[in-house]
Amino acid sequence: MGRFKWAGLVVVLAGLAAIAGTGSAVALENNDQFCAACHTEPETTYVAQLSEARATDAAPTLAAFHGAPVGPFAKRPEIKAARCIDCHSGPHPADRAATLVKAAGDTAAFFLGRARQPARLDAPLPDTNCIRCHETDYITDQSFENHFHTLLTDVDAPSDIRCVGCHVAHQPASDIDQFTVRSVVIPTCEHCHEFMGRGPRNMQP
Repeated sequence: MGRFKWAGLVVVLAGLAAIAGTGSAVALENNDQFCAACHTEPETTYVAQLSEARATDAAPTLAAFHGAPVGPFAKRPEIKAARCIDCHSGPHPADRAATLVKAAGDTAAFFLGRARQPARLDAPLPDTNCIRCHETDYITDQSFENHFHTLLTDVDAPSDIRCVGCHVAHQPASDIDQFTVRSVVIPTCEHCHEFMGRGPRNMQP
């Protein structure tokens, strides 16, 4: 076999290996248990909460609710259980590819014994990840009762307010209404009112 044929064979084999590796990575990243195997605490607790939600039909956190819809939501066919990767990867193929590349590096570090533990996720969760599923429910509702959502797209609104700033994803729901914590939400409301120059201040009781 000539030199060029060998080179072609190597390229083909490398391509097949890359395709197989990518397929394996996609399959693994869709498994929440696999994510928690590397990220350890607190992520293992979050994954355990999914089982708790399914067993008790009550989600202790927003993340658990997304991963294991409970109550009447569990009976609605249009609501699908979300996996870790569904929220922590962007809505576009380029975002998913970037997540795969980052995950590949993290996996290599894990097997080489160089991974930091606990391997907490430190990348902020952008609003686009939430809006891709919730746009119809919240963003397009122009009523006053929904002003705190629709005004976030106003050019005068502060840019530092994000969905997960009010809707805390992994905080226990002991004092949470709609997975929002009053001690977190009220200062955010006041900050937005002050920034935009309208709306009440000093909303604390």
